[in-house]
Amino acid sequence: FHKRAPHARVVFVDNVLPPLALDAVLGDPSVCSAIVFATFTTNPLLNGDLTPFVQKLSEGPVPVVFVALGNPYLVTPFPKVAAYMAAFNAAPTGEIAVAKALLGEIAITGKLPVSIPDFGQYGDGIQLPASHTAR
Repeated sequence: FHKRAPHARVVFVDNVLPPLALDAVLGDPSVCSAIVFATFTTNPLLNGDLTPFVQKLSEGPVPVVFVALGNPYLVTPFPKVAAYMAAFNAAPTGEIAVAKALLGEIAITGKLPVSIPDFGQYGDGIQLPASHTAR
């Protein structure tokens, strides 16, 4: 992501960080135009204090895009996220595809192959063309 958007601020958080450390790592989210929270886990829930952290982010004024590269059901506790992307692929190729899609380098054409209770039904999805040429 950072290679394609060098001015973006990229931070990594871990589920062992306490709430104060998560807030310190994030900094002031109000200076962001958007926040992308990507998770790579196949666990059924985010561990540690990550769930309340993402809930707090998604309830703030900055739009949050939740990206699940592993378990697609992880979005359920976050009904206020502005957008959701399920990649179903935590390999490097999946990470690159997500970055390209978020930055408009490739079209977004996905449809959910599963239903996510209280969030999306089988077949839901969006179609967005690429907005600019790949780098």
